[in-house]
Amino acid sequence: MTASFQPSGELSRNLGRWTRMSFAAGILLIVASVTGAFFSPGDFFRSYLAGFLLCVGVALGCLGVLMLQYLTGGAWGVVSRRTLEAGTRTLPFLALLFVPILFGLRSLYDWANPAL
Repeated sequence: MTASFQPSGELSRNLGRWTRMSFAAGILLIVASVTGAFFSPGDFFRSYLAGFLLCVGVALGCLGVLMLQYLTGGAWGVVSRRTLEAGTRTLPFLALLFVPILFGLRSLYDWANPAL
C-alpha cells in the first residue's frame, strides 16, 4: 500500500493560483532578460556569467562532497547522499546553459575579441 497525498480543494486552488503567478513572473523576467541582452549585451553576459557560476559552483560542490563520501566509504554521508546526487544531476542542464556564454565571449573578455 502506497501513501498518497491529496490536497484539499482550497489548497489546490491556492497552489494553482501561485503556480500561474510564478509562471507569468518567469515569462516576464525571461522577456526582460532577452530585452536587456539586446540593449546592453556586456552587462547581460556579465550578469549571466555570475549566475551561471553560482549554479555550477553548487553542483560541482555537491559532486566533490559526494565523491569524497564514496571514496571514504563511511556512514557519515548516508543521510546527505541522495541530496548530493540530486545536486549533481543538474550538470547536464548546466552544460546546456553554458552555450550563451560561448556566444558572449567577445563581450566578456577582451582577449576573445580579435579586433582588439
